[in-house]
Amino acid sequence: MHHARTFLVVAFSACLPICACAGTTIPGETTDGGVPQTDGGPEAKAAIQAQVNQRAGWSTETQWTRFVAINASPAELSVASSKLNESEDAIAAMIAPYAGDQAQAQLGRLLHTRAQLWEGLVAPASAPGTSSEDALDSNAASIARFYGGLGSAFDATTIGNELTAQVHAMIAGVNMRNHNDPRQAVIAWSNGDDHMRAAADAIAAGLVNQYPDQFGPATTSSTEDAFRLKMRATLDDHVFWTRVFVVDREAKRDAQPALDRVADADVDFGNLYSQFYADDIGVTAQHQLHQDSTDSTAFVFANELADPSAIDGTSALWDSDGAAFAQFMSDTTPGLALSDTQRIVQTNVNGARAMIVSRFASQFDADASSYTSTASSYAELGDVVSHAIVTSRTPPK
Repeated sequence: MHHARTFLVVAFSACLPICACAGTTIPGETTDGGVPQTDGGPEAKAAIQAQVNQRAGWSTETQWTRFVAINASPAELSVASSKLNESEDAIAAMIAPYAGDQAQAQLGRLLHTRAQLWEGLVAPASAPGTSSEDALDSNAASIARFYGGLGSAFDATTIGNELTAQVHAMIAGVNMRNHNDPRQAVIAWSNGDDHMRAAADAIAAGLVNQYPDQFGPATTSSTEDAFRLKMRATLDDHVFWTRVFVVDREAKRDAQPALDRVADADVDFGNLYSQFYADDIGVTAQHQLHQDSTDSTAFVFANELADPSAIDGTSALWDSDGAAFAQFMSDTTPGLALSDTQRIVQTNVNGARAMIVSRFASQFDADASSYTSTASSYAELGDVVSHAIVTSRTPPK
């Protein structure tokens, strides 16, 4: 069942409660994912972990590329650029256990060139154009050739086509924002996400097929694997577009399209539940995640007002609604411990709240760190919930 989207409207009266109360890592990367077996080393893991980790790495890179594009100040750009380059290092590091340090260094150079091209593309004095697009296209082709050079199991054509399509979608999004059309920018960037995930999947497939002895047998079903990837992508969209809303709102840009995209992710979350539960459970799941969006929006408005009582009131409501969300997930899914859902959801709320507070204080390092930890926590939620649902509700209705 496809549930109707409930729009969050950027208006004070719609969301703000009237109450008063006193080393480089990839967000979402599994620590055991896709690590080949070595003498005395970790046990080889199932192939799905390579896919999860490649998606996490490329998603993080894509997100920080966009945050570079929408920076509002030199200080903010510096932090976003640093995070972007960290994400490039993390992607390159994932190849070393398979192809060695030289391959890691080679891929790292290509990825850092990609980051530099994006930074130049969105510099205040520049505008996206043919030369910028050509340079990024050439870089995408070079990255594809790198993977193809590792062995015939890598589909360099697909990797190159998907990375190139992602580049075009990302540039289209930048152009749309520059022309004050953020709604079309959201559409373009969401399209770019599809291509990013397809490229990551092709890279993961290449790793598994090129180095089969370094992966263990599957420990989960194809149904669970597919559902896990969809759940992670949906929650990744939720947290990413929430931050875009916060960034745009704080910069006094049109933030409604980003907020509408959060609502789309909330609908997707409900639809995922509806694959295994009655439709009313799916509607409730959508509402529960959407309430988090509403609470974060209200907290943003309270910080705009700099009203301590409103900040305390919205914060307390956010905690309360988070507890209800955790209770819902535990109640509907046998084997999903309430202590786990409470811990993860409260971590999500705390991280998003810290991100907003830091941003309004222009503490961009803290803002970025809070976002990174929140994204990781949402990825954990996706893993825990998807596993519990599939193992307790298979086969799907």
